Amino acid sequence: MEQMIRDLRFANEQTAAYYLNLLSDIDSNRGTGYMALHNFFRDFYGTLFKEPEALGMESFPKVSFNSGEFHSKSKPFKRVKDKVIKPVSDCLDLIYKVASQGRLKDDTIIGDKAFMDKFMKTGKRQKKKLLDAVVELGIKIDADGDSVRLTTHKQPDMIEALHLFALKCSQNIHEAGELCFRMCDFGALDTQYKPSIEEILQKLYKDKAYNHMSILHKMLQDNDFDIRYVYEPHVLNFEIRYTKKEIKTSPLMAFVFDFKAVNPLKIRLRFIATSRIVPIIQRQPKAVQKDFYETSGQCNGCGWCNNQKGLLKPSLLRMDTKHKTICWYDVNEYDTINKEIIDLIKGYVTMHLQLVG
Repeated sequence: MEQMIRDLRFANEQTAAYYLNLLSDIDSNRGTGYMALHNFFRDFYGTLFKEPEALGMESFPKVSFNSGEFHSKSKPFKRVKDKVIKPVSDCLDLIYKVASQGRLKDDTIIGDKAFMDKFMKTGKRQKKKLLDAVVELGIKIDADGDSVRLTTHKQPDMIEALHLFALKCSQNIHEAGELCFRMCDFGALDTQYKPSIEEILQKLYKDKAYNHMSILHKMLQDNDFDIRYVYEPHVLNFEIRYTKKEIKTSPLMAFVFDFKAVNPLKIRLRFIATSRIVPIIQRQPKAVQKDFYETSGQCNGCGWCNNQKGLLKPSLLRMDTKHKTICWYDVNEYDTINKEIIDLIKGYVTMHLQLVG
């Protein structure tokens, strides 16, 4: 998948790949309405990939950023966001809001016209073309007085399936409803459902890399890390974050899938204040000691921590005959996934667990 993302040439392909790679598989035993709904999502994303002009979109060059380069106000990204990413996301949001908050009457979902007004507030000409294309894919969205109506000319029971599915997604206790809806993951018909991390990883990584990732995931799971999804379709970013509040309140680690990055798949490790690590680093495996010394940032005297209290201070780090003064803040990112890297990250996780053990 990573090579596929690198080979993409246009922003519409990039946006479609974000959705297609996360699209759930469907059980063939699902009813005809659910099958038709899954086909709608698949066809919508597939049309975006292959025929953006059919959705009223131009073909812009893809945006691609190295680590630390991305800025939401960059002109190339803003153009792609306004003309490709946001119209698609807004359309999906319109369907979700009307389907989940509207009422079902016969083969029609009737919702508040305010949802349509919000959708049409910007880019009206382009969005009109988008709605016309969506009709051909299976869902008609039109305003009628003070309401907006969802209907279909294809499988009539798709509308009932859409209403129930969107409603259950909106009631998801893990706040994973929007993700499940756009993934067309019918597991969310159970409001206590949480998307399977293993299944997501398997979609994104090849066999060996997947095996390594699943081992790391299980280690964190077995050590009672809280697991949360961060779904950001407006910037083509999806993260699985792992937090253990006894270590720190913010996530220690995340699997990051950033479809606008040069290296789209990575693991991000945000260390606790390095002043807490320095006293125990000598007790860690040699590979961890060596990597921490090489990757920790040297204090550049910026002065930020002069007015800070407690642990947010530079520390003197020693290794053998070498030493350096390091910044309290440290983040590592890994875009190569192999046994050596996974063992290293597991070593770092174990080190952090020692701080609360």
